[in-house]
Amino acid sequence: MHGVPAPAPAPTTTTPGTAKSFGSPGGTVTVRCTGDSVALVAATPQSGYTTFLEETGPDEIDVSFASSSHEYDMQVQCQGGIPAGSVDD
Repeated sequence: MHGVPAPAPAPTTTTPGTAKSFGSPGGTVTVRCTGDSVALVAATPQSGYTTFLEETGPDEIDVSFASSSHEYDMQVQCQGGIPAGSVDD
């Protein structure tokens, strides 16, 4: 007697960790935390701004968005698996 093969598990589209976006007038940073490690998902500048990646993890994300007249510096760390960020202008 032959058994029936088990169905394949459904593919998952979720990525482990907690993702969050932080915005400033210069752009938006999206990160994902897994425990106390942070990973950059995206850094999207507003029109007229340029993105500078200073730190890309795993301890901290530090992204600057600069225009000819202004700069916004965004830092994100993970605290207990939750993204926590700040913006300096």
